[in-house]
Amino acid sequence: MSSLSVVSQSSITTKVVLIVLLCAALYGAYSYIRMRQLVDVGVGLVRSATAYEQHPKGPAHRVLVLGDSSGFGVGATTPQESVAGRIGLRNPDTDITNIAVSGARLKDVPKQLTNARIQHDVKYDRIFLHIGGNDIVHGTSLSAMQVQLQGVLEDIAPLSDDIVLIHGGNIGTAPFFPKIAQPYFTWKSKQARRLYLQVVGDDTRFTVLNLHPERALDPYAQEPHIYFAADSFHPSSEGYRVWFEEIDRIGKAGFKK
Repeated sequence: MSSLSVVSQSSITTKVVLIVLLCAALYGAYSYIRMRQLVDVGVGLVRSATAYEQHPKGPAHRVLVLGDSSGFGVGATTPQESVAGRIGLRNPDTDITNIAVSGARLKDVPKQLTNARIQHDVKYDRIFLHIGGNDIVHGTSLSAMQVQLQGVLEDIAPLSDDIVLIHGGNIGTAPFFPKIAQPYFTWKSKQARRLYLQVVGDDTRFTVLNLHPERALDPYAQEPHIYFAADSFHPSSEGYRVWFEEIDRIGKAGFKK
C-alpha cells in the first residue's frame, strides 16, 4: 500500500470521527435545550396544581395521601382526575387528607409524617404513599433507598394497617428523557420495584402497586402523548386513570360496606 493511500485512509477516518463527534455534540445540545424547556413546563404544572382533598362531615373512612408530585396530582387537568381525586369521587363519604409535596424523595417522608394535620388518635383506613420516582431520577443509590424505605415503613406503619406504596411506573417510558437514556431509567425502575418488594416482604399491611407491565402492554410506552402531561414526565389525567384502575383492580379503590 502506498504512503499516499495510507494518508488518504487516515484523512477519511479523521473526518468520519469528527462528523460523529459533531453529531453527538449537536444531539447533546438539542437534548439539553429540550429538557430545559420541558423542566420549565413542569414547573408551570407544579405551580398550577392543587392537591385533592375532601372532608365530609361524619366520614365513614379516613384516607391519607403523602409523598411526591404524583400524590399531589401534578399533571392532571383537574384535581378530581388525580389518583386522590378519583379515590374521593368513588368514596364521597371518605375523608381525604393530602400532604404530598412535589419533588419529595424517600428521605423527605419522615418530615411529612411530622405534619400537624396528621391525626394520630385513630388509625387511617388506608394510606397512599407515592414515593420513589424522584429517587430513581436523581440517582439515589439502592443501598440508600433500602435504608430510607425501611425507616419510612417503620414510621408509617402505626398510622394504618392498609398502606399502598406507589413508586411510579416505568420512568424509562417518559419522553422527557432522550431515547438513548430511556433503557437506563427502565433498568433503574425495575431495580427499584424489586427493592420495594424485597423490603415489604410478606408484611400484609403493605401493598406495592404494580405499574410495570411488559413494554408491549404498557400504555405509557405505547401512547406517551396520551398518558404523559405536557412536560413529558408527570402522568396526565389519562395516566392517573391507568394508575387508579390498577388500584381498583387490586381492591384498594374503595371500602367494604
